Amino acid sequence: MAAILKAILEWLGGFIKSEVKQDVKATDAKVDKDLRDRVRNRVRDQLRNDKGSLRGHERGDGEDRA
Repeated sequence: MAAILKAILEWLGGFIKSEVKQDVKATDAKVDKDLRDRVRNRVRDQLRNDKGSLRGHERGDGEDRA
């Protein structure tokens, strides 16, 4: 009986994971391309600007950044 219950729970877990993945993909597909590109560009700009501050923090310059 325990083996049957375990098998059902494993199947159900896999089913739920696959449904969540499909839902996320569907949600991503609905995002406007222009908005998606603007967000990506903003993140890239922030990463470029923060590279120096991250390295300074790793060196132990003593400056805390929020």
